[in-house]
Amino acid sequence: MRTHHPYSLSFIAFLLAVPLFLLGQTAASPPYILDVRTLGLVKVRIASGDTSLTAAHARLIVDADEALRSLPVSVVEKRQTPPGGTKHDYMSLARYYWPDTTKPDGLPYVSRDGVPNPEINEITDSKNFSAMCSSVWKLSLAYGFTGKNEYAAHAVRFLKTWFIDTATAMNPNMRFAQAIKGRRESTFAGIIETRNMYQVIDGIGLIRPSGLWSDEDQQSLQRWMTAYWNWLHTHPNGIQASKTPNNHGVWFDVQRVPIALFLGKIDTARVIMEQAKTERIALQVEPDGSMPKELGRTISNHYTQYTIEAFVLLASFGDASGVDLWNFSTSDGRSIPQTLRFLLPYLRGEKVWSWKNIKPYEWQGMYPFFLRASVALPEEGFDVVARSLETARSKKDLVHLLIGK
Repeated sequence: MRTHHPYSLSFIAFLLAVPLFLLGQTAASPPYILDVRTLGLVKVRIASGDTSLTAAHARLIVDADEALRSLPVSVVEKRQTPPGGTKHDYMSLARYYWPDTTKPDGLPYVSRDGVPNPEINEITDSKNFSAMCSSVWKLSLAYGFTGKNEYAAHAVRFLKTWFIDTATAMNPNMRFAQAIKGRRESTFAGIIETRNMYQVIDGIGLIRPSGLWSDEDQQSLQRWMTAYWNWLHTHPNGIQASKTPNNHGVWFDVQRVPIALFLGKIDTARVIMEQAKTERIALQVEPDGSMPKELGRTISNHYTQYTIEAFVLLASFGDASGVDLWNFSTSDGRSIPQTLRFLLPYLRGEKVWSWKNIKPYEWQGMYPFFLRASVALPEEGFDVVARSLETARSKKDLVHLLIGK
């Protein structure tokens, strides 16, 4: 139950000033998914005893304290050396490719869709990149909510180790990502492994007021991101990812928009968002909200959820880019909200999921996406759906702190 407080006019005026005052954002370094005004209001609500946010806030501090005890990671930690001859290049193996049992040497590897080959864990770059993004994200949020510099300082260590320090920095490309043994040294699908780059960019926006992320650091990362941006838009893998009409294409845009905003390419970000209407939503979503490319997979539930996650994140860039994807619909009804509506009869038990699904799946994973949608589209009743999916764990989900609900 949310605790309500009687606000005086002077206190309301204070609340309206809170985000910029407490988080110290500037036009040069804002978060791009996060709404700083919402974060500021959430911070005040926590301080004034709003119990609806207690669990999520406590979870954030536990996670951030765990990140404080973790050492920064980098691409040079892997045992393997990529084909380019330097461990500074990112490297990984295609997730669903296995040895061909009809060949003596198992080469070339063959696809077993939906079945991860444990060999992927032998190369640590993918795991380490995810750990870096998650650590920066939680440490930066913890700094934003507590003002404790130790959180910002450790986020800076993670960032500089991965992107800036000469001895450990990743080269700004993904040219050896998701290799297929005996077939290709990389695939376009590997680019999806850096899908959480938005956490890095929003994290930097949150810690800039600490003064621990310097102008020199900012310029160094802007140079890195510029090189990575250029690689994404000129290398055949990046070009193919941008044209792929499934989850890869949407996640490609989830990377591109924050990077564009970080680099000051505001018009470019707006163009990408506008193109998402015709090149993502109109092409990938059917009028009933289904996504055939994802339903055709062997783990159709997972890939449907995975693509909705990407669409929801992309829509969350609307305020920063000036393009509203939440309320966009084609003339025949294809839209992001329709992908959520498509799931309703399955969530309610009115229909049985009939597409292939070789692994068990729990619908509770949809909780944060319905909750985000309930804020953007309050008239849809998605908050009721979210509550039906709520668990003890979901009450601690950080999404509550991000959207103030």
